[in-house]
Amino acid sequence: MTLLIAAALSGELASACKACRALSPLEGRGPVRRQGDCGGYTCFFLRTGIGMGRAARRLEAAVAQTHPSAILVTGYAGALDPALQAGDLVIARRVWAPAGGAPVSWEPGAGEDLELAARAANLAFRIGEILTVPRPVGRAAQKARLFRAFRAAAVDMETAALARVAAERALPFRCVRAVSDRAGESLAFGFLLPRAGVAAARRTLVAFFTAYFPILAAAERASG
Repeated sequence: MTLLIAAALSGELASACKACRALSPLEGRGPVRRQGDCGGYTCFFLRTGIGMGRAARRLEAAVAQTHPSAILVTGYAGALDPALQAGDLVIARRVWAPAGGAPVSWEPGAGEDLELAARAANLAFRIGEILTVPRPVGRAAQKARLFRAFRAAAVDMETAALARVAAERALPFRCVRAVSDRAGESLAFGFLLPRAGVAAARRTLVAFFTAYFPILAAAERASG
């Protein structure tokens, strides 16, 4: 069994890499440059870049390169639900994307192991919906409008496109993101994430993956 972990930015992906032992470069051509032995469970690490189109193309190439058993999307997200705080974890139960008059959605697979890892790491987490949009959502008023329209817990710019690629290839897909900016918080220049929020999100993801990889390894041993 192999897991492809995808995140938009190097800093987001580094949180997962930090928790994985025996990290090594992946030889050959393709967008995936690193792999790791996560306690007997092989993980590949993909930086997708920002935006739906770019992320989808890089995931398609990564799947062709590594032939994973499952895909896990991670990284930061902006809160839409005012109850969420910076550093809170959101485990996706549904992913939305606006599409003309009617939005489209995908439902990730069961996330019991994600919940177990969040609890083991003593993290504040929410099982909720994630909205993917084509442009940064930087103003508090924008976040409020999206929350009223979709009732999603958080917003990002890649997950729905990655969910579509996974669905087209019949690959199990999950998503777990850490909140970097609160719903009532407007970003500088409309897109710059707050340093304190990013630091909190990074700590959350490191703690999450530190707990998650041993859970994956134990499941792999039990199934083998």
